[in-house]
Amino acid sequence: MSSDKREELLGQLMDKMRLNASLTIVMTQAGAECLGINATDLNCLNILGLNGASTPGGLAAATGLTSASITTAVDRLEARGFVRRERDPQDRRKVLLRLSTPVAAPECADVFEPVIATWRGAIADFSDDELVTIIEHYKSVENVTRALLESFKDSEPQGQPASFASEATG
Repeated sequence: MSSDKREELLGQLMDKMRLNASLTIVMTQAGAECLGINATDLNCLNILGLNGASTPGGLAAATGLTSASITTAVDRLEARGFVRRERDPQDRRKVLLRLSTPVAAPECADVFEPVIATWRGAIADFSDDELVTIIEHYKSVENVTRALLESFKDSEPQGQPASFASEATG
């Protein structure tokens, strides 16, 4: 394949990845609204659903939220019955956050089962080998994204108005 064709394909792929990221944000917001929560709270539910129980600090790290923000989000989710706080059986000083399955599962299923079914339909005709390739792509993008998030944490804010920069530093 010519280098021009490859560059064109890479450009198209980057555009599709960017568009998918934007659509994911919009989909998250729409799904959160259907549940009567905000997108940040839905992200917390998603992380707990994917990873299982977590300490508040672990959930804060996974979501990029501060400890104060995670406390507020968990308070909202607990008030709605989506999340419960439990003592860690291994260390009673620690608190674990768990999805409250009797509440979270049916409410989230009502919103997201049709989404998952539609996604499954969109990939139903892919071969097993193609699915493996797609999974490997997502793993690679996940690893790169995690590394980029770490580099963002370490970088100085750029492009801020002088007044904001001076307020932020003191």
